[in-house]
Amino acid sequence: MVAFYLSLYGLKFQRFVRMFSASHVEAHRSQGFFSGKYDKVFGRYFEFFLGYFYGNLPELGRTAHVCLHHRENAGFDDTRNTMGYDRTSRLDFLWYLSDNIWTVLGLAPYAYFRAKGDEKNRRRMVRGMARYYAYFAPCLFMTGELGFSTCWFRFSV
Repeated sequence: MVAFYLSLYGLKFQRFVRMFSASHVEAHRSQGFFSGKYDKVFGRYFEFFLGYFYGNLPELGRTAHVCLHHRENAGFDDTRNTMGYDRTSRLDFLWYLSDNIWTVLGLAPYAYFRAKGDEKNRRRMVRGMARYYAYFAPCLFMTGELGFSTCWFRFSV
């Protein structure tokens, strides 16, 4: 679990926080940061381009955060529910991280939208997961050097 989060966020966590903040703001805007003709060129820049380098699935911000987390308001159906954890316990924090892996990988939001019958957001999650896994599968399995450099990039930025 520790290796997973280190490979996801890297040792210089502050840079990930800046990226997360920018992608969070972008997720809350229906058009992202750009509008009109620039939206067609740049689109949701942080979520669909820069996010790959920080381990973020496309559609995770807009779909899982805005359409799931805000809808459920951190309630029991929310995939990032924290009510069942003791916030003063280190063990509960580790349990939260291990449970959160399924959200980060897109599987928990997909299951939520499927159970709720929300076909539009379920399809968004499928497309986001497919793009992410199609991008990283060759990096990790075809060439060891490319897979290593991808993981190293996450550690160093």
